[in-house]
Amino acid sequence: MIVHKIPRRFASRNDTKHIFSKVSINQKGFTLIEIIVSIVVMTIIAVIAGVGLVAISKGYVFSKKNSVITQQGQMAIARLKKEFSNMKSVSSGQATSIAFTRSPEAGGAPIAVCWAGGNAPLIMNMNATDCSSGDKLVEPVTSFNLTYYYYDPASTNAFFKFSPSATYSSSTTSMIEMTLQLKGAENAVINFTDRVNLYLETGG
Repeated sequence: MIVHKIPRRFASRNDTKHIFSKVSINQKGFTLIEIIVSIVVMTIIAVIAGVGLVAISKGYVFSKKNSVITQQGQMAIARLKKEFSNMKSVSSGQATSIAFTRSPEAGGAPIAVCWAGGNAPLIMNMNATDCSSGDKLVEPVTSFNLTYYYYDPASTNAFFKFSPSATYSSSTTSMIEMTLQLKGAENAVINFTDRVNLYLETGG
């Protein structure tokens, strides 16, 4: 007896259930907890990245401002050194001010350099000694000091055979030390120091 297999045209109920269960498994999405955890993690990463960017930007601004102030301080010291090297005679020399006359080769004009204290600028006056007016060499200055050194055979200070003085003496002063202190970014202190020998210029 020959049995002919009849093709199934329609799926049974059990087959239909199995198909839909597979579809539902394959189409399963994220749960609410997974979404919340993902948002929290991304927020933490964003905060860390933001803090890093803020720190980098602050560091750049700090370095940039201090670089500009350092350049201004170096220019002020270079200007003072040039003027002191060209001085012919000194009429008055104190810790925070000095008045002198240029050599004939440099024009022979009288000049005064002074600092009024506090956060006042360092002033250079032509034909004047008033610290309230003149050309501003640099600002804000937190400290400015001139030290006058004279030859001393018995000296035991850092400079070989030289001792410091708070005032200038036309007969003994042989060297002037300039100390300048500027306020940088975030109240950082930037110091500048230089010296000028006066043997040839003033005959001291």
